[in-house]
Amino acid sequence: MKTKLLFILLLSAISCVNNKTGDSNLTSLNAEDGYRLWLRYDLIDNSDVLGHYRKSITGYMISGDSPTLKVVENELQMALAGLLGQQVPSVQALKKGTIVAGTPGNSSLIASLGLDDRLNKLKNDGYLIMNTKYKGRKIIVITSNSDVGVLYGTFHFLRHMQMHKSFTDLSVMSSSGVNVRILNHWDVIPRKEGGPAGNTIWQ
Repeated sequence: MKTKLLFILLLSAISCVNNKTGDSNLTSLNAEDGYRLWLRYDLIDNSDVLGHYRKSITGYMISGDSPTLKVVENELQMALAGLLGQQVPSVQALKKGTIVAGTPGNSSLIASLGLDDRLNKLKNDGYLIMNTKYKGRKIIVITSNSDVGVLYGTFHFLRHMQMHKSFTDLSVMSSSGVNVRILNHWDVIPRKEGGPAGNTIWQ
């Protein structure tokens, strides 16, 4: 009886909130299904940070055409539009504020920056993120010894933005302590039937 009464009171409270604020709030709550995990590229709500980022980022340049680097390009396009609240173009001609992503092997620009000593200290999927100048233009570089490392570096860079960190003196050097990176997935192996989350992803 008490459980039923609490349920009725809860429904009444939701109805009152809906009447006062309209359906939009409930719609926005229902729209979050959790599938974005940490990839939530919502508009930055700090006006000072937002202004700093908009001034610092004017475009992005991806060097290479592998499937992995295509993911990098798509992620930057989607993330920057969401975080900055405006479209950031892919550019062919370098300008101040360009994000340059690639490896020394597929980018002559990155190869000319003299990063070999630092990259040689990294594992294959380690990465560097840094501010630097190229022909007098201040740019942001995301680089690695591999395309996969560039992808990891891109996610680190976007997390940097989500945490509202400054681009001033940006310098990140990271290399994983493990050989294989996986998304933590709770599963029972083996099993014939799906559990609460559906069928197992393992074969």
